[in-house]
Amino acid sequence: MLVPVKTLIDKILRHPLLSDLNEEYILDYVVECMGVVGTPELYEENCGVFEAKDYRVLLPENTVSVQAVRDARSKRAYISSANRYNDDRNSLTYKVQNNVLILGTENNDVEVLYTTIPVDEDGYPKISDDPAFLRVLETYVKQQALTVLFDLGKLHPSILQNAQQEYCWAVKNYTTRKKVPTIDQMETIRRIIHGYSDYHHSNNFKKVNLE
Repeated sequence: MLVPVKTLIDKILRHPLLSDLNEEYILDYVVECMGVVGTPELYEENCGVFEAKDYRVLLPENTVSVQAVRDARSKRAYISSANRYNDDRNSLTYKVQNNVLILGTENNDVEVLYTTIPVDEDGYPKISDDPAFLRVLETYVKQQALTVLFDLGKLHPSILQNAQQEYCWAVKNYTTRKKVPTIDQMETIRRIIHGYSDYHHSNNFKKVNLE
């Protein structure tokens, strides 16, 4: 099952030494950790019909990748312009830039098979509820935040060492099937997070205060 990443954020902020962190700081380290240790499968397959305007189709913001495209009426398939083996000048082509599908020739509505990262009603990405996975994320954020305090001379070395050991043991105990996200998938996660942060919380995040 999946849970909103906000659940993890709230737990981290309950720690006395981490209570002044802002959400964006935590989310950046969550994404960084997911890229290092991998994640349980969290992507969803979707199919939908989209309107084309000026040869462009706007896909959902949380789109990770596009598997197939075809004309919504004729069912004629589009071919990715990245396919170097396509030498048919009459073929319908498309390319993807972020979450925008750009059509090469036609301007008709299209049916798209695509993959997304699930988000909750507030726009937060969802993550696996596997306790071992959540523990890895939690201890990684804690370790990174306490490292800053240590570098500032505001934390006893033994506290940081304990946090580092907690993270090492959490990784050791993380035995679920994991999958390291691709670069495109990581960029999608970052786009969702920063898009949500910029639009909804530009004035609401607490300042990072590690002093």
